Amino acid sequence: MQGDTLAPFLFIMVLDYALRKAISGREQDLGFTLTPRRSRTQRTVVLTDLDYADDISLLSDSVEQAQELLNRVESECAKVGLRLNAKKTEVITYNILPEHPPLITTEGTVLKEVKDFKYLGSWVNSTEQDLKCTR
Repeated sequence: MQGDTLAPFLFIMVLDYALRKAISGREQDLGFTLTPRRSRTQRTVVLTDLDYADDISLLSDSVEQAQELLNRVESECAKVGLRLNAKKTEVITYNILPEHPPLITTEGTVLKEVKDFKYLGSWVNSTEQDLKCTR
């Protein structure tokens, strides 16, 4: 199907299916708490992933949760014939002790930890880099 106009749409459908299977029912356990629950009427808001085409960011509250989320996503993606490119995968952490364990793919590759990275044309965690790019 390479070159077919339907191919990108099918890819997105398959990737979305794999992500939903990996995360379904575990959002509270695996995701990043954007807004904690403040009352019975205001629920906790949790983000697990940000996706645009084949660019994906996985979000978690802790390194342990991030490792489990990564393992689950890799496992579900493998079931539908998709795999993670560890060379293009980077990790960024906030408010984590410097001696935390690294994130490792299911194939045993240690993922590169960076201070900032480019996502969808904008620098994450580096306002200075982002301003340089927009000038």
